[in-house]
Amino acid sequence: MATTSKPSARRAGSSHQVVARSPDRFLQGLFRRHPARLLDLLTAQGTDLRQPRTRDAILDTLAQHTPGFVRAVRAALADTEP
Repeated sequence: MATTSKPSARRAGSSHQVVARSPDRFLQGLFRRHPARLLDLLTAQGTDLRQPRTRDAILDTLAQHTPGFVRAVRAALADTEP
């Protein structure tokens, strides 16, 4: 479960064996497990919009709430670009 709620609300899920993570940590975990798939999804998301946006523009928007995820994506992209 991804949540931006207070810690007390996050603990409420623990009795149901639900792990609460911030959106940033959730996306970082997905990216560690499926980097190529997430990069493809970010690109597809930008092209599917009514007013298409580049992957960098999508990342700029995501950086407001998921800065760690965006740093990881940009570092991975920098490592793969010539």
